[in-house]
Amino acid sequence: MSNGGDCLARGRDFRLIAPMISSPCNKICVIDGLADICIGCGRSLPEIARWGRMSEDERLAIMATLPERMRAKGFTPPATT
Repeated sequence: MSNGGDCLARGRDFRLIAPMISSPCNKICVIDGLADICIGCGRSLPEIARWGRMSEDERLAIMATLPERMRAKGFTPPATT
């Protein structure tokens, strides 16, 4: 029987395990051409493209800079909870 993150393949039960990747994405994906950053999260296109290949330390370091980066470009950073 399969549930949640499980799948059945050829009668065998495989659990799909995906590591959690920290991300500032909030599904407001619009790159501002003048500011050259996403207005939803503050990342640049090269950062977004490499995100899945970065180490967790790299991602966290970039995420720490995003609110100030967005303010410097005239955008309001998303509220954090």
